[in-house]
Amino acid sequence: MKRSEDIIFKYLYDKCKEQKRKGLTEVLGCSTKEIADSLSLQRTNVSSILNMLCKQGKIFKIKGKPIIYSINLYEGEHEDDKKFKRNSANFNTLIGGNRSLKKCIEQAKAAILYPPNGLHTLLLGPTGVGKTMFAEVMYKFAIEKGVIPINSPFVAFNCADYANNPQLILAHLFGSKKGAFTGADKDKDGLVDKANGGILFLDEIHRLPPEGQEMLFMLIDKGIYTPLGDIEKKKISKVRIICATTENVDSVLLSTFNRRIPITINIPMLKDRSLEERFELICEFFRTESERIGREIFVSTNTIRALLLYNCTGNIGQLKGDIQLGCANAFLKYVSKGKKKIEVHSTDFLNNVRQGLLLYKQNSEVLDKIINEDIELNFNSKITKHKIKINDKSLPNNFYESIEKRIQELKERGIEENDINFLMAFDIKKYFKKYVGEFEQEVKKEELSKIVDKRIINIVEKFLDTASKKMKKVFPAKIFYGLCLHISSSIERIIHNKNLINHNLNEIVEKDSEEYELALILVDKLENEFNIKIPSE
Repeated sequence: MKRSEDIIFKYLYDKCKEQKRKGLTEVLGCSTKEIADSLSLQRTNVSSILNMLCKQGKIFKIKGKPIIYSINLYEGEHEDDKKFKRNSANFNTLIGGNRSLKKCIEQAKAAILYPPNGLHTLLLGPTGVGKTMFAEVMYKFAIEKGVIPINSPFVAFNCADYANNPQLILAHLFGSKKGAFTGADKDKDGLVDKANGGILFLDEIHRLPPEGQEMLFMLIDKGIYTPLGDIEKKKISKVRIICATTENVDSVLLSTFNRRIPITINIPMLKDRSLEERFELICEFFRTESERIGREIFVSTNTIRALLLYNCTGNIGQLKGDIQLGCANAFLKYVSKGKKKIEVHSTDFLNNVRQGLLLYKQNSEVLDKIINEDIELNFNSKITKHKIKINDKSLPNNFYESIEKRIQELKERGIEENDINFLMAFDIKKYFKKYVGEFEQEVKKEELSKIVDKRIINIVEKFLDTASKKMKKVFPAKIFYGLCLHISSSIERIIHNKNLINHNLNEIVEKDSEEYELALILVDKLENEFNIKIPSE
C-alpha cells in the first residue's frame, strides 16, 4: 500500500483495537470525518482510500449515518482467533444464502451491526426450518465483525422445557435468591447473567409464561432485570436477544413481542425453497454422514429423486433425520452382508420418503435439470462441502437388455410391481428422448440407412406423412429418426424371440386413441413387409 493508505489503515486498526480493549460492545470503527480530522487529511481523499480498502477486502463498511468503517480484528491476531475464523459458519456458507435466505441474511446483518448495541431479533418459522442454526450463525457473524468479543457467550434455552412451572423458568432465566422457592438453598445466577456481553437465544418464546414475558420486556426496554425473590436488587445486562417461535407473528400471543422486537425474520419452509437448494441440502447431509461414518457413500438416482419430492413436513430437520436413517440402514447392510461399498437406495427409507417417486412424472422436467438419470452420486468426507463427485454411467448398448436388467434389480430390492412399471415407463421415455436428442436434425437418410434397414426408413417416412395430414400436425426430424431406430431395434428383438412390453398400453389406448389407431396401421405395414408378428403389448 502507498503511504496514505498505510496511515489510514493503521489508524483504523489501532482505533478498533482500542475500542475493543476498553470492552465496548458497540460497533467498532470510525467515520470518514473522524479519520480525516484526526489525521489532518482531506475528507474526499480519505473517502476514496477507504472505499478502495473495502474493495480490497482489508476493511468493511457498516451502512448508516454516518457510514462506519471497521476492521476484522481477528485477522492476524491470536491463533485461537484464526482458528475460530477458519471454522466459523458465516452467512456465506448457508445454502440458499444468495437465494431464498438472501433477505433473511440482510435483516440479520442489519440487526447485528446496528449501532450502538444491535437490535433484538425475532425468528419466525415452523419446526425444522433451521431457526437455531440461523441464530448461531448470527452469533458467529457478530464475533467475526468485532461487534462482540471473541469469548462472548451464546446461550440457548427452550422456553417449552419449563412452560408448566413459571417459578422454575423465571429462576432459570433470571436467577434466584436463596429461599425464593422450595429447593432454592443458595443464590443462583440465571441464563441472562451467563449470556451477558453475548447472545441469548430463546426458542419457543410463545411458551414463556406472562410473568416471564414481563421480566423479559423490562430487560429489552431498559437493560435491567430482577432475580426471582430479590425485589430490591436490579441487575444490568448487555445481552443481545434472539427469540424464535413457530407461532404466527400476528397472533395475540405474540403481538407484544412484535411491538418490542424491531427485527422480525421469516425463515422459509423447505417447500418454499427451490429444488436446487433442496438438492444442495441433500448433498450436504450425505457428505456429513460420510464424514461421520468414515466411508464413501454411493447414492442411487431414485433415492435423490425421492428425497427431492417427498412431502417433508418437518422441513430441514426432518430431511436431515430421514437421510441419517437411510444411511444407517445402508450401513447395516454394508456391515452384515459384507458389501464392498455403502449403497443407499430408496428402499432404505420409510414409505413416506419413497412416495416421493410417485411425483416424478409431474416434476420430471425440473428434476432433469438438477440430476440426470444416468449418474451415481458418490459422497466423500474428503471432498469439500460444495464439491460433489459425480460418476457418469454409460448405458448398455442393447436398450432392451438394459431394461430387463433394471427390472430385475428393482425386484431384488423389494419394490412392488406397480412401482416398477411406473419407474420403467419413465426410464424408457427418458432414454428414448435422450438418445434421439443426440442426433442432428440435418442427418441424411443415407447415413441413417447404414444402421437401419431402408425398408423401415421408407415405411416410417410414408407413415409420418399420412399421420401429419390426419392429425394436422408437423412432426420434427428427431421423431422420424427416433421412430426408425426404435422400430429397427424392436424388429431385431422379435426375430430373436425376445419380448416387447409396454407397461402403459392401456393408458395409451384410453387417452391417445387416435394415435393408437394410426400406430396399428404402421404395425400392419411392418408385419407384411418383414413377415413377422408384432405383439399388441
